[in-house]
Amino acid sequence: MKKILFPTEFSDHASEAFKFAQDLAYFFKADLIVMHAFGKPGYRMNTPLSIEAREEKVIEKMVAFVTDHLNEDYQEDIQVNYITKVGYPAEAILKVAMEEDVDLIIMGMTGKTNAIGNLMGSVALKVLNKAESPILLIPATAKFIGIDNIVYTTNFEFRDLGAINYLRKWAEVYNAPVHCLHVTGAAENGLTVMKRMNILKTTYKGKTDLHFDLVEGDFRTEIEKFATQKKADIVAMMAHKGNLISRIMNNSSVDGVARRISLPLLVLKDDAYESEKDLEEWLEVVNSIA
Repeated sequence: MKKILFPTEFSDHASEAFKFAQDLAYFFKADLIVMHAFGKPGYRMNTPLSIEAREEKVIEKMVAFVTDHLNEDYQEDIQVNYITKVGYPAEAILKVAMEEDVDLIIMGMTGKTNAIGNLMGSVALKVLNKAESPILLIPATAKFIGIDNIVYTTNFEFRDLGAINYLRKWAEVYNAPVHCLHVTGAAENGLTVMKRMNILKTTYKGKTDLHFDLVEGDFRTEIEKFATQKKADIVAMMAHKGNLISRIMNNSSVDGVARRISLPLLVLKDDAYESEKDLEEWLEVVNSIA
């Protein structure tokens, strides 16, 4: 991870979300880009200099924000860059993410108690749908106390291999185990689920930073219980059809999940991690067990 993007609207929760951003930048030795968008496309003031003056004030505000909230122990080790954009927030964030080729976007959420509940119709959802990089959504009620446990929701797809490998880098940096969880739904065959879980376990046999669990029941309830039991600091999932994000969006459970889960949500992007070598190894394991 080389670049982390932290868009901010200077909300009351921004300082807490910034704790996640600076900690990840420090431990991954990544540059931190702090950005703010204002105005609309075609936004104009009285003179061209007025826009420049506004941008200067915004940068001054961002610098003051970082100065006030950056951990003293991190100050000499984190390269912080500042960017302003004129335009709608979602479009501006996506543009900066593309231009800077960022590896992670960290967004603080406002107005709801957690990230999932604030996805629908929000700037975050627009960014989530179009961004190519992973996105870490920080709920308004979340408090940063460190990253000691990570929960990853798996659907036993090949894409899970890349996502798990990606999360193992986080595990290595933070010495934090990754708990891979599958919630078995009523329509799933129990024996098939167990076989797929065993394939995943075999793929990562001997990896002590990974743990695998199966539970049955309502996925909203079980994820909440599991995350609480494991004292999870982050819940990670893949954003593609059939994954938990889709199950949330396509069910009437959005409000229920929103009320129950108040953890930071790390959304990994579809098709971001596949490779032919991984596929060959995966098929070898599947064929050996089938």
